Amino acid sequence: IDLRDAPQFDALSYVWGPPEPCKQLEINGEVFKISPNLHEAIYSLSRVNSLHNLWVDAVCINQMDLQERHHQVMMMADIYRSASTVRIFLGKDLPAKTALFRYWKRTQTLQETPIEKAAAELGAPLQNLLNDFLEFILRPWWIRVWTQQEYALARNDPV
Repeated sequence: IDLRDAPQFDALSYVWGPPEPCKQLEINGEVFKISPNLHEAIYSLSRVNSLHNLWVDAVCINQMDLQERHHQVMMMADIYRSASTVRIFLGKDLPAKTALFRYWKRTQTLQETPIEKAAAELGAPLQNLLNDFLEFILRPWWIRVWTQQEYALARNDPV
């Protein structure tokens, strides 16, 4: 695919995670071995979105061909900048951990709401919300240089 043709696609930003136990993904009759984290990302995204044109490094780059890998890595900025949407996968089991973020989204007062008020309105113990928040911000996606670049390069707000 030539990016100069302005193809419409989304790009996935995620952390590979441990490669084992290896999962399989079949696309157009071709089987790819993928990490459990990528498997979970694709499964999670497929429940809420169409994945017809999703660019994923582990699938779209021939990982066994060093020359292709090098060439594609040099194009990563253009790939993420050209994507219609950059879809971020922070990891498994996130929806159950985000009561505080759902509250902030609903009230749209992220910077103005004391966490104690959110805990009271949610009927949740303050310590649970703090634990959920810590678990959220300590996910590997936040500390990887690659993922930060993918986020920064997105032409639209990543989702």
